[in-house]
Amino acid sequence: MRIAITQRVTHNPSYKEDRDALSHDWVLFLEATVPGCVVIPVPNNIRNVRAWLDALNPNVVILSNGNDLGAEKIRDDCERGVMRWTIEEGKPLLGVCRGLQFVNCYFGGGLTVDLNKEVNMNHVAEPHTVSVIHPVFSRLLNDKPAAGRVNSYHNQGVQADELAPGLTAFATTADGTIEGLVHDSKPIMAVQWHPERDGNDHAFGPILVRKFLQEGRFW
Repeated sequence: MRIAITQRVTHNPSYKEDRDALSHDWVLFLEATVPGCVVIPVPNNIRNVRAWLDALNPNVVILSNGNDLGAEKIRDDCERGVMRWTIEEGKPLLGVCRGLQFVNCYFGGGLTVDLNKEVNMNHVAEPHTVSVIHPVFSRLLNDKPAAGRVNSYHNQGVQADELAPGLTAFATTADGTIEGLVHDSKPIMAVQWHPERDGNDHAFGPILVRKFLQEGRFW
C-alpha cells in the first residue's frame, strides 16, 4: 500500500531555506498499523499536484497535522489540490488534527480559531475523553459509549454548528468540539486527536485507522 501524507511547513532561522517536515512518529505508526506500506511525503511546493499524484498513484492520502489553517498559503494550496485529486479519483483520505479542520472547511463548514476563548475546555496539550456517538464506530469498541482518553494538541477546532453539509460527526468531546467526522458518501474520514502520538489510553485509534486504510469507507 502506498500512503501519501502531507507535511507541515517549518521556518528555521538557522537556515535560509523553508522546509517541509514530517515527524518520525508518523512513519513508525503507519508501518506498525499497515505492515508493508510505503510512506510518501507530499512536498508543499509541487508545481502540479495532480500530475505528481497521478505519477505516484497512492492508494490512500493523509492530511497531517501542523500549521494553522491560513498560516502557510503554500500548504493550503497544496492540500486543496490533494483534496480535489482524491475526490476525483475516489481515493480514501484521512485527516488528522489540522486535517479534520481542513476537510470541514473544504466542504463549506466553519472553524473556531480560538477554542480557549469559546469553550470551557483546554485542547492544547491536555488529554480528554472522546465520546463515540455513531453506532458503526461504537461497535468497534464493543458498543462502549466512549473511546476513552485521547491526546490533544490544537486550539482551532470545529463545533457542531460549524459542521459542513455532507459530513457527519462520529466522536465529540464534552464541550461539543467534533473529534471525529466522516463524509456521508465519499471515503473521507478525519480525527482531531493524534493517533500517531502517545497519550491515548486505548486501542481505538489504531483500530479505526487500520480499518479505514484497509477498507476505505466502511460506515
